[in-house]
Amino acid sequence: MATANTATTLSNTAVSTEKPLPKNYAGFNSLTLEGRIFNAELVTRDGQEFLSVSVIQNLQDDDMGCEFCFTNSNGLMSLYKKGYLPAGRRCHVVGHVKEVTSTWTDKATGEVKLLKRPRVRMDQVTVTVGAMPAAKN
Repeated sequence: MATANTATTLSNTAVSTEKPLPKNYAGFNSLTLEGRIFNAELVTRDGQEFLSVSVIQNLQDDDMGCEFCFTNSNGLMSLYKKGYLPAGRRCHVVGHVKEVTSTWTDKATGEVKLLKRPRVRMDQVTVTVGAMPAAKN
């Protein structure tokens, strides 16, 4: 009985509107994955140029995969400009999970739609790249 009463008290305290709820802070997280470059492109916004990168990885056999996205404005951008980040190149990514989403909103209609595959946005990313993909004949 004491446990039930304690839970009720905690529950009632959590939903009380008399006192503001304490601020929630993001916990430390780190994600490490190996995948393939899905897309890399230069983007300019507010006069700043940066590289937008998407890495794709299958979470299970025969699934559509999951897309991991991040931006970079230093070393990876240099590799990209020299042609060393083609689609299909294997890479090892370590970073902080910023956001996970599986929907997008059509600006024309306002309709919320499902993405083809879930998208994980990352920041504070470090990337090492593997061998170049085989040349296409």
